[in-house]
Amino acid sequence: LDEMIHCGINAALVEHNVAREYDPVYGNNKLMTKLKAEQRLLPIWVVMPHQTDEMPPGPELVEQMIENDVRAARMYPKSQNYILNDATCGVLLGALEGEGILLSIDFNQATPEQLTDMCLAHPDLPVLITGASWAQTRFLYPVLDQCPNTHIEFSTFQANYAIERLGARYGFERLLFGTGALMKSPGAAKSFIDYADIPDEERVKVAGGNLARLLRLQ
Repeated sequence: LDEMIHCGINAALVEHNVAREYDPVYGNNKLMTKLKAEQRLLPIWVVMPHQTDEMPPGPELVEQMIENDVRAARMYPKSQNYILNDATCGVLLGALEGEGILLSIDFNQATPEQLTDMCLAHPDLPVLITGASWAQTRFLYPVLDQCPNTHIEFSTFQANYAIERLGARYGFERLLFGTGALMKSPGAAKSFIDYADIPDEERVKVAGGNLARLLRLQ
């Protein structure tokens, strides 16, 4: 929070490392305990398919998210050892799609083909691709081209004129400010937005307006 204040960042969408590295349910519960009194940090739950009974089926899980005012989900298919397809994740993805809950997934957690198939099968599911680097552009563009429900953040995609080029190609409504904190510098990520050669009305969208809209926040 001190670093956010120093960098001029008003709020952040956060997950718990334990939910990623150990157990999603345990980590999500720890996250909610941590954030009880903190309005500037917004929870994102790590979710997974239900077949092994580690999490409830999609509709029940989404109901729990709504009850806890959790407006975004995160998936780690590669790290948590499941396949991102409808046979495995269809119930979960359908439940998230039905409520319009934002799904965040790192570009290295699934193949471009899996991401494309998921987005085409669930066109009303808003998807935020994180962690994509400029070196993966040739893999990324076909996904963005085919899937208008995808969005991208720039914590790793800090290429020359990246925001300007992607905004012109896809519209600034699909571009989001992201920091990758605490592993990366939030100040550097913010500077990438601050100094982008784009109109201020588009900068406002990228800096926070788009995420607020996707999370249905004021």
